[in-house]
Amino acid sequence: MKYLMVRDLTMRYGEDVPNPAEPASTPCRAHPTSTSSLAQPEDVAELLVTCVKRLRRLVDARLSQHGLSMSRCKVLGVLGQHGPSHQSELATIFDLAPRTVTELVDGLERDGLVLRSTDPVDRRARYVDLTPAGRDVLAKAMAARVEIVAEVFGSLGESQLAVLAATLRQLDDRVLEVAGPDGAVHHGRHPMSSTTPVNE
Repeated sequence: MKYLMVRDLTMRYGEDVPNPAEPASTPCRAHPTSTSSLAQPEDVAELLVTCVKRLRRLVDARLSQHGLSMSRCKVLGVLGQHGPSHQSELATIFDLAPRTVTELVDGLERDGLVLRSTDPVDRRARYVDLTPAGRDVLAKAMAARVEIVAEVFGSLGESQLAVLAATLRQLDDRVLEVAGPDGAVHHGRHPMSSTTPVNE
């Protein structure tokens, strides 16, 4: 349960590009609600965003040890879960422009982590698949994420985790409700959120 929660947290809310000028180990500042017994919505929202950004930077810092970023790792994760996929499918899954996916795959291919091949049915389409090196790197990245989850969420008890998970789901549902059917919010769980852990 801990693993799924942090994965959803970073993938749904932590997609902003980290600020390279701010190190992953940013010293903890005083929480806005630390002097008040009543938490205000604005303070809680700020605290949530700050926490997610710090978690994102921590994950990226650990993944960088394996030559990956979160976005690169997500691509590897989808390929590891679903097998060879069209680049257009990856663009749809991640709600990214085709050019952005092409650039991601270009980098992964240069590093020997994925291999492109031509679709025998539609020669205009390109399949992308993991190489043995890509599978090895993905396995190491997954292990690193498990370690981070244990370090960060290990201090919380089962009841605290249950309350946190329920609260985040409620907030997420409300965000989707406020955004409406035409809002610029990706609806539903990330395709890897139930089975597989994982911007330039």
